Amino acid sequence: MSSRLHQTGLLFGFVLLWVSAQFLGAIGGPIAACICGALIGLLGTFAARFFSLLERPAWLLPLLLGGCSLLGIGITSLEHPLSSLSWLAAPLTILASGTIVVLQTLNRRRCGLCTRRLSPGALTFTCPRCALVVCDESCWSFEHRRCQLCVEHRVPLLSAQKQWWDRTLGPEATQGRCQVCMASFEQSDLRHCGRCRRLQCRDCWDNLNGECARCSWTIPDLPDSLQQIASSYNDARPSHQHE
Repeated sequence: MSSRLHQTGLLFGFVLLWVSAQFLGAIGGPIAACICGALIGLLGTFAARFFSLLERPAWLLPLLLGGCSLLGIGITSLEHPLSSLSWLAAPLTILASGTIVVLQTLNRRRCGLCTRRLSPGALTFTCPRCALVVCDESCWSFEHRRCQLCVEHRVPLLSAQKQWWDRTLGPEATQGRCQVCMASFEQSDLRHCGRCRRLQCRDCWDNLNGECARCSWTIPDLPDSLQQIASSYNDARPSHQHE
């Protein structure tokens, strides 16, 4: 609630500032009014970005600043006769602000999966399996710690070489079942957890990012890309993703 009140107060002061600026500029004549309108578009856009105001949708900020300019000129016209040139200040405000917004949008990073333009403070993740930099809103799976594309296509991460598995988890089990997918030792390559000795097949070890589903023990010698995700995961994960 306090954050919303703070943002509302900032927005009110933001509007009041630019209405007042255009009012004073219009008093100075039509040329001053137009110059003031263009400056409102430029300075107002940068100020809004600095205070994180009206970031979405992109067209809202230019229209608001144009409205501030128009209101300032309208108030001035109640006390002073204005030439028609003075009313061009509002379109100039929208043009100046809109130009900056378009340039800023074109320079923003894109999500590697949905290609959506990302805001400057957007949370992104580098997928440890395909190396795509993706947004957290729709393209990153917090549960699986990989991008949605790799989830859908079951892209492997751990080595496919039997020697690596033998060196890391010991020899293949000759009896039992995977305690995750219930595949038998005849169907899958089963390996014991290094801590609790629970059996998991190689596919489940890979799908669980090298973690034991029972005790959370992690396979040593995991790829660096996965270790980096694991170390920052708890800090970056939003609370709503925990459900």
